[in-house]
Amino acid sequence: MAATSRRVVVTGMGALTPLGLSVDEYWEGLVEGRSGAATIESFDPEGLRVTFACELDGFDPEDVLDAKQARRVDPFSQYALVTADQAVADAGLDPEAMPQDEKDRTGVVYGTGIGGIKTFRDQAEEFIEGGEKRTSPFFIPTLIPDIAAGQIAMAHDFRGPNHAMVSACATGNHNIGDAYRMIQEGDMDAALCGGTDACVTRLGIAGFASMRALSTRNDDPARASRPFDAHRDGFVMGEGAGALFIEDLERAKARGAEIYAEILGIGMSADAHHLTAPDPEGGGVCLALNRVLDNAGVEPTDIDYINAHGTSTPLGDEAETKALKKVFGDHAYELNVSSTKSMTGHLLGAAGAVEAIATVQALRHDVVPPTINFEEADPACDLEYTFNEAQERPVTVALSNAFGFGGHNTSLDEIRLELAVEALAPLAPVHVKLLAPGGGRDLDVQRRVLHPGRFGDLVDLVAGHGRPRLNYARLVDFFPHPELVDHLLEDVPKRAGAVVGGHGGRQWLNTRKSCPLLRRTDRHVPRIGARRRYLCLENSGPLSAAQDPAAQAP
Repeated sequence: MAATSRRVVVTGMGALTPLGLSVDEYWEGLVEGRSGAATIESFDPEGLRVTFACELDGFDPEDVLDAKQARRVDPFSQYALVTADQAVADAGLDPEAMPQDEKDRTGVVYGTGIGGIKTFRDQAEEFIEGGEKRTSPFFIPTLIPDIAAGQIAMAHDFRGPNHAMVSACATGNHNIGDAYRMIQEGDMDAALCGGTDACVTRLGIAGFASMRALSTRNDDPARASRPFDAHRDGFVMGEGAGALFIEDLERAKARGAEIYAEILGIGMSADAHHLTAPDPEGGGVCLALNRVLDNAGVEPTDIDYINAHGTSTPLGDEAETKALKKVFGDHAYELNVSSTKSMTGHLLGAAGAVEAIATVQALRHDVVPPTINFEEADPACDLEYTFNEAQERPVTVALSNAFGFGGHNTSLDEIRLELAVEALAPLAPVHVKLLAPGGGRDLDVQRRVLHPGRFGDLVDLVAGHGRPRLNYARLVDFFPHPELVDHLLEDVPKRAGAVVGGHGGRQWLNTRKSCPLLRRTDRHVPRIGARRRYLCLENSGPLSAAQDPAAQAP
C-alpha cells in the first residue's frame, strides 16, 4: 500500500568513492565511465591471490578531521564523518546555528557492513604479541559497527534516533529506508543516513578471495569489474562512504532548501536460500521489487532507470536479471539498467548509499551512468544495461537495488520532485485533449482527465516521443499561477538547455535536452508518421461528479 504519511526528500549528499572525494567528483567519474580499480597501494599485497582493489585515491583524514580524532577512529568511521560533514554542508545547514529543538529531532541512521576490520587486525596482533597490557582501551569503541553513527551525532549534536543497521552489502539501503520510515511516521523530522566500509586490508581481501567472490584479473584491474558481461568472474573490492541528508518535505520547504529528489518507498525481503549465494531464480529480489513498487504507489511502467546491485558475479547478475524480467515484464526491455560497481568496485556496506546518490544524480541530470567493461554478451543477461557509455534520457522515477550476504534484499524508490506545482493541489480536475500544431487538428486520442495538483499527469501526456514541444499558450488559463508559468518558460529553459520559440503566434518550449518537467512514461499517444508531437491544452472545464473517476470511488 502506498504510504499516506509525511513525504521525505533528499536535500544534502556526501560521498567518498574510488572515483572522487566529493559528490561532484564521483558523478563526473561515473559519467566519464572511469574505472577506480588499480593495484593496491595502501599495503603490500604480495602473497595474496588478489592484488588489486578500488581504493580512495588521495584521501588523508587529517586534511578534513581533527588530527587527534582521525587517529582515534577506524577508517570506516573517518569516511562516515567526512561524508556526513559534506551532506550537512550540502543541505545548507549550520548545526551550531540550528535551534536545539531542531537538532533534537534530527537523527543519524548510518551503518557499515563489516565495521572496524583494520582496528580488529591491528589489535589482534598487539594482543598476540603483548597480551592485555598491549590492548588499547579504544579497541572496542573503535571497532563496533554502530560507532560511526554515534560519532556523527556527537560531531553535530544531533539528538534524534541514532542507530546502525547491519545487513552486509544491503546496509546502505536499509539505513536510508529506516531513516525514511521514521521521518514518515513522525519519530524525527530529519536524518543523516547512509553507509560506510573500509575493507581494503590484507585480512579483508584474503577473506573475500578465499570465498572465490573476487575477480582475479590481477593483470588488468581496470577491466576486472564487468557486470552482466559473459566473462565476469567476481567483484572488485572497494572502499568509501555515502551520506544523505533527508527530511520532511514541509520542513525542507519552510527553510528554503534545495530539494534533489523525493524518496517514495523501500522494499525489503530475504532469499532464505543460502549464506552467500543468491536465489538463482531471483525469488527474494522479486519480493523486494514488488514491495517497493507497492509501497511507493507506482506502476512497473513508471520506472525509467534501475541502478542494479550488479556485482559482476556469475550467479548474482543472472539472478538479478531474472528478477527484473519477472517483475517488469516487457517494460524490463524499455527501461535503462546499469551497475556503477563496474567503476567503483563493490563498497560493501557503503554500496547502497553511494548508489542511491548516483540514482539521485541520474534523476537530477537526466543521465544514466554506464556499465563499463562490456565485451561479450551473456544470453542470460539481455536487458539494456547501458554498456560502456552514459546515456542521456529523461529519468523521473528510479530504483536502486542492494543485496547482501545472508539473503538480504532491498530496493529504494526515488523520484524527481518539482515543488513549483505544490500550490496547484486545490484546483479541480479537468478534461484535456491533444492537438496537432497549426490548424488545431485533433489527434486520435481520447480526452484525458488531468488533475492540476498532480503535475505528473501533465508530464505523462507529453513525454517520450522524440523531442516533444509543449504548447503553453493556454497554460495561464489552465493553471492560474503566473509564478509557475514564469518558472516553466524562463527558469527551465535556462537550466535544461531548452529553447523557447514561436509557432503560429503561439509559444512553445522545445526540449532539445533533458527537461526536468517532461518524462517518458506515457505509452498511449500514437505516432503520426515521423512528425514531432505537440501538446495543446484545451480546458474543457471542471469535471462533474459523474465524470470524475475519483468521485466514483466507494
